[in-house]
Amino acid sequence: MRKLTLFILTMALFLASACPAAASARGGDRNFERAWRVFSNSQTDKALEYFKKAAQEYTQALQEDPPSRTMRFPSTLIKAGISFYYAGDYDQCIKTMKLAARKDERIWEGDIYTALSHARQGDADAAMKSLQLFLDSMSSQRFITNEVISQMPGMKDGSVPLANGMELIEQSVQRQIVDNVVKTKNRRAGPIPKEQCSGPYWWRMSASPCSTASSSYD
Repeated sequence: MRKLTLFILTMALFLASACPAAASARGGDRNFERAWRVFSNSQTDKALEYFKKAAQEYTQALQEDPPSRTMRFPSTLIKAGISFYYAGDYDQCIKTMKLAARKDERIWEGDIYTALSHARQGDADAAMKSLQLFLDSMSSQRFITNEVISQMPGMKDGSVPLANGMELIEQSVQRQIVDNVVKTKNRRAGPIPKEQCSGPYWWRMSASPCSTASSSYD
């Protein structure tokens, strides 16, 4: 038994060293899952710690040549982009969201986090363009949509400072995420339905992917 355990550990270390991009992508995913679990429970400060760790792992994975197969998935790129935003790396968030958009134009998260990143950099025109793309996507994210519609006119004509309007929009993003997760939990008693926590975009309806839905993170 001891020899088998040692063999498994040795193989795991070998595979991680042989495929650093894949290992980094997995590390990014694990920390994103930890971040999302607490972020969707409104524990923002704790979530930011995990988002920063995820961003570091995703950065390394994106720098590998060639990148791992996992980092080519639109869903992984979106998770990376979200992590970059909350880690304060706005340039990398914008770049990564653009990569994801080329692969799947139906991703509403790309538009909203790109808009938030442009706003953080003080680029009002680019932020407004991304917000309009979000509205055009008809994403059915009502809290975000209502806030964008409410704040855009004032930000465009200067009556609402860009930072103030975008701060309210950013708050609506987390409110939307919390609401989506709570509704999924309340839809029926017992475990979260598998169709809500499986698939590449599990975070839209669940605090955790199915494989870790019952796990806890310290």
